[in-house]
Amino acid sequence: MLKTRKSDAEVIAQLERAEASVAAALAEVDYAGLREEGSLAVMGVVEKIGRRVDGARVASATDVATRADSALGHESLAYKNGCRGKYELITAVTRVSGSEAKRRMRLGGLISGAATAASGLLGQEVPVQH
Repeated sequence: MLKTRKSDAEVIAQLERAEASVAAALAEVDYAGLREEGSLAVMGVVEKIGRRVDGARVASATDVATRADSALGHESLAYKNGCRGKYELITAVTRVSGSEAKRRMRLGGLISGAATAASGLLGQEVPVQH
């Protein structure tokens, strides 16, 4: 079966609807009024949502960082958006700290297979940094 790819606009609209739906559901939660089992179940569901969002944050930051690399010159997404580099672009769009932006990009690089001998993720012993 052939699966058609959604347009950028369709993906963005779907994510906007999901965000609005999650926001509405969370606004309805009366945490203090939940019974014990309900409290645990809500916590579990909220954590599942958070993990999916965290994964998407890392994937998105990694994608933008790749497109915004200064080595791309005038084709860089950062340059096209008036930013000095990928960190500035990501922090401008997301309003997260520079250290959080770097953490997301570093984690995304590790997940996407950018592990190198220097990273120690391939089983090598590496010198202590501090």
